[in-house]
Formats: sequence, structure tokens, C-alpha cells
Amino acid sequence: GTIVGEKSSYAYAFQWDNYNAAKLLYNLQSKGIICKVALSSFNAEGKMFEEGTIVFSVKNQVISEQKLNELIYALSNETGVDVYSLQSGYTTGVNLGSPEIVNLTKPKIAILSGSGVSSYDVGETWHLFDTRLDIPVSRIDIDEFNSSDLSSYTTVVMVNGFYGKVDKK
Repeated sequence: GTIVGEKSSYAYAFQWDNYNAAKLLYNLQSKGIICKVALSSFNAEGKMFEEGTIVFSVKNQVISEQKLNELIYALSNETGVDVYSLQSGYTTGVNLGSPEIVNLTKPKIAILSGSGVSSYDVGETWHLFDTRLDIPVSRIDIDEFNSSDLSSYTTVVMVNGFYGKVDKK
């Protein structure tokens, strides 16, 4: 992966069609970069960006333009995901400032495990997130689930198993 186009002072975008797109997104969010997702397709810089494209501006970030550019270059190279430089907000289709481009929350993921849950599926799912995508996952034992505080999690993953004991509303 690389940065496609000249260094931008406006915004960057990458599509959600690469296995490592989630890894790139999480790494950006972990560095405090505010990222958004396009709910509709748009055309910018002569390229069509499909629904699900991740967009992030250069301005109003926690790091300088130069540091952001260096970060994007390093992460795109590491993940193999091409990141496209957008030199302006001039688009056809959805506008980059429209309500169709919405903020994303950095995920905090828990996976249920324990009695009645496939340990192979838990291990495989944990490995995917933690090792392949660099997204940390907390394990919650199914016997402790009903008394667990889930307010800090954005996602709870339930792999193949029996969840008859789960009574969270």
C-alpha cells in the first residue's frame, strides 16, 4: 500500500475492500485520528469511492500535517492498503461535509467464552482481531456476563455456542 497522489492538506480516503482496512482504521484511531465513513458513494480526484469508504481530514487532528502524512505512509505500507490523497472537497455524489459522512467510534471489543462456547471459534476470532488486525479484544466468561459492566464496550462478539445463561437486556 501507498499514498496515491500528492501529499494532501485537505483529506485522505481509503476503501473498505482490503482485508487490512480494519487494521489501518484501528491504528489511525489509536493515534487519535478522527475518522469518518461514507454512507453513500462519491467521486473525487477522478476516482469512484464506494459506500463504506473511510475519510479523514488533515486539519483538526491531534498531530501535525507532516506527522499525519508520515503516519499514513507508514501504515499504508505496513497494511498494504492504498490511501488516496484528496486535494479538495469538490466531489460528485455525496459531499464530504454532508451528513452522509459520519464519525466513527474506535471499537472496544469483548468476546464471550467459557462453558458452552466453542473454544476453537473464540481462539480463531481472538487471533483474527488481536494478531492479524492489531485490535485488542477482552474476554468475558459467559458465567460472569450477566454481572459484567458492558458500558465501555462498543461490540460484544458471540461465536458458535450455547448462550442460554445470557440474560443481558
